[in-house]
Amino acid sequence: MIFRNDDLSFTSSAWHFKRVNDLFKKYGLKHHVAVLFENLFDNYEVADLLVGEENIVVNWHGWSWKHLKYGEMPYEHIVGDMRKSIDYWNTIAKRRYNSDKKIERCYPTWHCISDDFKRASEDCGLIFDPRKELDEGVFVFHSWGYIRDEKFKQLEEWLIIHKERESQKPK
Repeated sequence: MIFRNDDLSFTSSAWHFKRVNDLFKKYGLKHHVAVLFENLFDNYEVADLLVGEENIVVNWHGWSWKHLKYGEMPYEHIVGDMRKSIDYWNTIAKRRYNSDKKIERCYPTWHCISDDFKRASEDCGLIFDPRKELDEGVFVFHSWGYIRDEKFKQLEEWLIIHKERESQKPK
């Protein structure tokens, strides 16, 4: 099961993001984050968490925080935004943090997929992952949707259930 936190960007609240990530750390779980990269490093607190927290897996969700439908765009635009994001991430993560953490997967915005999108993902060295439903092994959420205590407790309950299920699997 992948827990995928969508739409993290430079506009995201570091406090909310850290609060959610602390839950993942508490239960020893990977926290997959689908990032919109434009101006990301302008939000130092969010960038610090993305680069510095070992349990966070950084994934591509788009360049622009405007939520473009990449599956409806030509290959050149898609691959251009992917490469721009990868270069931006690699350059600043290395320069500012001396980190080699890489962008791993590619999750399309609005779950909008095309052959050009798949090819761009492959050409950029990203794992294309179109899954979006629980029965496909992914739980998609937004950290900003869990700021109220009752929703936050619900997320924690899901993480506990997942951790218990994982511990019961044969090794």
